[in-house]
Amino acid sequence: WKLREIVDNVAEEEFERAMILQLTATEKLSVKDIAKKIGIPTSRILAHIVELRRKNMIEMHAIRGVAPVYYAKA
Repeated sequence: WKLREIVDNVAEEEFERAMILQLTATEKLSVKDIAKKIGIPTSRILAHIVELRRKNMIEMHAIRGVAPVYYAKA
């Protein structure tokens, strides 16, 4: 059963990352903006952003106020 839990967690993480990439493909968004649109905590969005940046799939566009805004790389 542990394997099933691991697979479920990985699938959920990949789905959330795909949603982030889809959102940021059409508009530049902050972590807070993304969290509000997807409905998951900002801490989790930030963790996904870190991973997506590590994979070179998303970039920071600018700082809006005090918050960085991100966009998906084509």
